[in-house]
Amino acid sequence: MPTQESGAKMNIKDNLPVSTDTTEGAAMSRIKFYRNEIAHNDSGTLTEKQFHQLWEEASQAITLLGGQHYMQRCSDLKVCSLDSHDREILIEIRNMRSENIPKGATVVHNSLLEEWSNFDEKVVQTRAIKRILERLEEEHVLTVIGPPGCGKSTAIHHAALQLRDQEDYVIVPVNFPGEIKQYYNPKCKQVFVYDDMCGKYAINLQMLDNWCTLSTAIQVILSRKNVKILSSCRNYIFKDRLFSKVKLLSEVYFDITSANNALSEKERSLIAEVYLSPKEVLALQKSNNFTKYDFFPLLCQLYSTKESSDVVVYFSDPIKAINVELESQMNETDQTTLATLFLFVIYNNCIDENVFNQRAEIRNILLNLSDHFLISSVLSINVVKLHLNKLINSFVKKCANAYSTIHDKIFDILVLFCGKMYFDLCLEVAHTDLIRDRFQLSSLHAKTSDGIVIVAVSKEDAYFDRISNDIRNGHIANVFTNSQMKYISYQQKIIAHLKKTEDLLKIVLSLSEKESSPLLTVANQGFNFLVHSLIDIGFTVNVRDQIGRSPLFLATDSNHTVTADLLLNKAANPDLCNNKQVSPFHMACLNENIEIVKLLVNSKCNIDIQNDYDQTPLFFASFVGQKEIVKFLLENKCDVNINSKHNNTPLHAACYFDNVEVVQLLLDFKCDPNISSVYNESPLFVACMKNSILSTELLLETGCNPNVCTQVEGKINPWFVFKNIYILINIIKKDKNHQKRAILLELANSYENVCAEHAIHSGMLCFFEFKGPLSKPDSAFNMTLLYIASINGFTDVVELLLNHNANPCLGTGFNETPIFSAAEKGRVEIVKLLLKFKADPNLFNKHNVCLLQRASLNGFSEVVYMLVIHGGNPNHYDGYTEPAVNLATRQSFYETVQILLQLNGDPNIPNFEGKTCLHIASENGDIEMVKILLENHADPNILDNDLISPLFVASKSVHVELFYNYLVRNAYLDDDLILYDDQLAPPKQCTAIVKLLLRYKADPFSVFESGFNCRYNIKIRS
Repeated sequence: MPTQESGAKMNIKDNLPVSTDTTEGAAMSRIKFYRNEIAHNDSGTLTEKQFHQLWEEASQAITLLGGQHYMQRCSDLKVCSLDSHDREILIEIRNMRSENIPKGATVVHNSLLEEWSNFDEKVVQTRAIKRILERLEEEHVLTVIGPPGCGKSTAIHHAALQLRDQEDYVIVPVNFPGEIKQYYNPKCKQVFVYDDMCGKYAINLQMLDNWCTLSTAIQVILSRKNVKILSSCRNYIFKDRLFSKVKLLSEVYFDITSANNALSEKERSLIAEVYLSPKEVLALQKSNNFTKYDFFPLLCQLYSTKESSDVVVYFSDPIKAINVELESQMNETDQTTLATLFLFVIYNNCIDENVFNQRAEIRNILLNLSDHFLISSVLSINVVKLHLNKLINSFVKKCANAYSTIHDKIFDILVLFCGKMYFDLCLEVAHTDLIRDRFQLSSLHAKTSDGIVIVAVSKEDAYFDRISNDIRNGHIANVFTNSQMKYISYQQKIIAHLKKTEDLLKIVLSLSEKESSPLLTVANQGFNFLVHSLIDIGFTVNVRDQIGRSPLFLATDSNHTVTADLLLNKAANPDLCNNKQVSPFHMACLNENIEIVKLLVNSKCNIDIQNDYDQTPLFFASFVGQKEIVKFLLENKCDVNINSKHNNTPLHAACYFDNVEVVQLLLDFKCDPNISSVYNESPLFVACMKNSILSTELLLETGCNPNVCTQVEGKINPWFVFKNIYILINIIKKDKNHQKRAILLELANSYENVCAEHAIHSGMLCFFEFKGPLSKPDSAFNMTLLYIASINGFTDVVELLLNHNANPCLGTGFNETPIFSAAEKGRVEIVKLLLKFKADPNLFNKHNVCLLQRASLNGFSEVVYMLVIHGGNPNHYDGYTEPAVNLATRQSFYETVQILLQLNGDPNIPNFEGKTCLHIASENGDIEMVKILLENHADPNILDNDLISPLFVASKSVHVELFYNYLVRNAYLDDDLILYDDQLAPPKQCTAIVKLLLRYKADPFSVFESGFNCRYNIKIRS
């Protein structure tokens, strides 16, 4: 774009030029400024007002540079839709922000998102969807639950697309919890979307265990506030007792079919109108089937694909209608279509095109199908592909390179149909996951749910032959996580089958000492018969999984007391720890299971065993406040004074959650209350920091020193410790039991560095940028109990400490005393208490800032009043930080300014620039503040270091001839006569301030003496 300044060096600046500057350099500067504003916008959004202002100014700059023909182009672009090229650019930008995601996965994700976007055009925004979006404004994790086909996935996909389009989130469709860690990108906002969390038909135990293991690590990611997890879950999976173990997913949920959220008749009509003709909608509304099914949206979608059908008949029994359609395919002379659909049973509803490249395997499968279905021609790969593509939009959909049924509900019906009509074939070739989740022996006489394929007694031998094949094919985990394992009779049948088949027993026993040992799985589920049987046939009882958990550890963690007893009787090692040296004994104490604790002690376990951070089971029990377990351990001679890695004792742990009965027990058994951590933190300090009032009082009564000060100088607090402490404080507050578990098992290092929490609460970390390891803290981080209690507003603790001779004049390494922190935070009652106990109101910190300056800056007028009447100096000024009156004036705290002025505050003390309160108030255009100052003897004729008066500041936009008229004629300045420069004029109150200053004898010549014309480049109108 050629410009007039092309031949010369263009002056492009980083800041926004004044609007009167119409040079090309200024135009380029504006474009650069607004580009940076958008690029560095943390929220990723603009208000409508901001957008219009930005667009207007950027358009003017572009028009100035390129000519008038760009004006219309900018106007058109403001309201146009993205064309295909623009959309490709947008996708490319989003892909650039997905740098942590492999290219192959990005291709799949983009294909999924395209499918979601296309379907989203038909989505009706129901009240449920609106409420989900509202919940997401506050929540970072939301699980949407409901039965199949009710619109769960549609709702979360729509919500994710809204987050992308309106708040600039990157959508990451995922299947496993580990993908959050793998794909997390701290440089952008992300929403991870999970469909059918933890299983579709039965709960996926391995997936559930992975979520439990990774929950705290995921909490670390969520603490960044730029990540959301949005998932759907079938309601019967969500209600499974095991699902509640994953607090991260189960605490915040949205039931899409509850009475308050279910589709209204109006919403059903709107959905029906998207897919059906007006005549069909009317017929359906008149029938009794309009509100009959939760999966109404799916029915409308499916019905719209039928060439001819009676809408009322179809909706009266849709499952029957789909079965009738499948039966019609079965009754055809050519069953190629049904044979093709059967492939979904073999591949568990996901036929990846890559399977067609494995020609030997797929040909054997197709040959087998040809023997069971009437096929008019050879069932070849090409024929299958042709039929799959023909079935798209009726039974099948294709995303990226994979085919699946159009909805999981259709797959459920298909599996049940094939299991009934082609049982033998289904049992022989169905996917191993279907055998695990969807088959049930009739001989169990157990309750069955919808979608279960019943195995008749006459077919049990064939069923166990299939189980044998799964074992031989390496699907042993599926065999031992079978949904029928909860029935003892099924467990007995499995063991009997293994014992009579030597090669199977050998295969299973080969896993005896491996991380995938079935003994680990059954112990975790508390299947006692299987535990006993597997050990008896030769399984190693002390095997450990990939993170070091033994069968005893898993049984203890899941509170299976009988299983734990059984394992101990089978020689399980009670001291076998996981990879973090956490033992079953630790877990029993953490879970507050006194019965397992007694079993472990009776088995001669190491009662003082220590984990990686040297914490004992007593430490764990004290932390969770389990009085009965603590008493039992103490009576069994555990060492009460074993210190953790950073010298914390069980007494420190008990004080953390104010477990006062445990504190008393520990003191009774001679736990030393004067042992301090490596940071010189006593148990009393922890009690004060956590506002543990009862524990604080008890420790003070035992004679603990209330004036102990932390010592952090020379101690290293790495950055990740501070990061995890932040999570510990802010993220896992909702469930205290979950918080305790997370602290002890995942954030132990954070707990051991509790002093970091003090610094965070004290606001001291503003001196650091969290970009790498912190240097060694200096003595500035040292602080007293009274300081911590004061800054956090723990009034009762402050009073307890003062009544036990805590010194209110001891400060931090910054020379900030307890009253300093209380005044800064506006803790009125605490300030009163500290002043009552002779706290000095005139102390100032290391930077020479006093209490009154901090309180005034924050507008705490009541605190300011108390400090001044107790002798605080309102005029303290060190030549750098402004006096209290100036600070309050700058913030427009009228009440604070009035209090200071009434109590001998001087409004005429200049700051380091020579500016008084009047200069500041005039700059702000604050007429009310100017009036208060003038009424309290502020001098309007004091000049600052640049010889500028308050009158000059207030009148910088007023034309000079008006002052000339005032001087010559002594004229009255009428509002209508005041003329302002178009660009520089402040709001109307400028006029009132000028008049007010003149009324209080401001010198009008100061305007000229200050170089009015020269400084502001304002022309005198002739």
